[in-house]
Amino acid sequence: EYFIKDGPIVPSTTIFRKEVFKTVGFFNENLKVYEDTEMYLRVAEKWKFFYVKGGYCYKRRSPGQITQRLEKLLHNQDIVSQIIVSRNPHLKKFVKRRASRNRLKAAIDCLIIYGEKQKALSHVIKSLKLNPFYLRSWIFMIMILIPYKLNLKIYAFVKSKFYQLRNLGDKERI
Repeated sequence: EYFIKDGPIVPSTTIFRKEVFKTVGFFNENLKVYEDTEMYLRVAEKWKFFYVKGGYCYKRRSPGQITQRLEKLLHNQDIVSQIIVSRNPHLKKFVKRRASRNRLKAAIDCLIIYGEKQKALSHVIKSLKLNPFYLRSWIFMIMILIPYKLNLKIYAFVKSKFYQLRNLGDKERI
C-alpha cells in the first residue's frame, strides 16, 4: 500500500530502532530526491512501521526548494519505483498505478499552486493513460474542464456533505 500511495513520511518525524539501520542501511546517497521514500520502502520490506495519529509536523514549501515543483520530480519517482521493483518483482504490477497517482499529484500542483491549466491537463491525461480506472484522475479532469465558478460551487457542496456525514458518524459513536 505504501508503494502505491507513497504517503508523506517526513524524516524529521520518524523514530527508528538502531537495528533497522543495521538491516536496511541509511539513505541512498545516489538519489538527489526521494532518498527518504526509497529508504522507507526498504524498511517496509523487513519491518513494520506505524502511523501515530495527529499533526506533529508542519511541512512548508519554500522558493528554490528542490521539491517545490512536483512535476519536476516525476522522473525521480520513477527511478525509485524501478529500484524497489528490482528488489521486489511482485510490486511490478503496481508501478503504473503509482506513476498514475504521482502524475495526478503533479497535475493538482500545476493547477492549484501555479494556475497552469494546460500543464495540469497534460499530467492528468498521462495519469489516465497509465491507469484508466483511476477515478480521482477522471474527477480532476472534469474539474479542469468546467468553469472555475462552477468548480467552487461543487467544492462547497461536496465539502458540506462530507462534514455532514462526518458529524453523523461522530454522533453514532457517542
